[in-house]
Amino acid sequence: IVAVRSEMVNLERQRGDLEQFFSRPENAKLHERSAFLNTLIDEQSLNWTQMFMDLEKILPSGVRVVSIEQKHDKGVVEVKLTIGATSDEAKLKFLHALEQSPSFSHLEVINQRVAQPQPGSNDKVDVELSVMYSRT
Repeated sequence: IVAVRSEMVNLERQRGDLEQFFSRPENAKLHERSAFLNTLIDEQSLNWTQMFMDLEKILPSGVRVVSIEQKHDKGVVEVKLTIGATSDEAKLKFLHALEQSPSFSHLEVINQRVAQPQPGSNDKVDVELSVMYSRT
């Protein structure tokens, strides 16, 4: 018991020393900078080409990607998509394909509305959705 208590006192002292070290302004700035750089690295690590190839495999006829936006959060890539679909059937095929895909998960439909007529587009439905992307 004496040996364990002595070790605990020593570890608490080391912990205090480390907390004091990391609380210094110059070290806090270094921590902020490393967090910023890690965020940049995470954002660059998304293989856009691979993600588009994965989307292309599951994109049914009558569905097109209108916009795409990615967000990194703790190593996970959240992709927000806006799609246009020529019919409810095409939209449902795409949503089902996303759910069945090993690369996409946690599908959440954010908004759905009747598409505004635009030249060159036959879209009847616009859908905003969020999905997690991971290439396994």
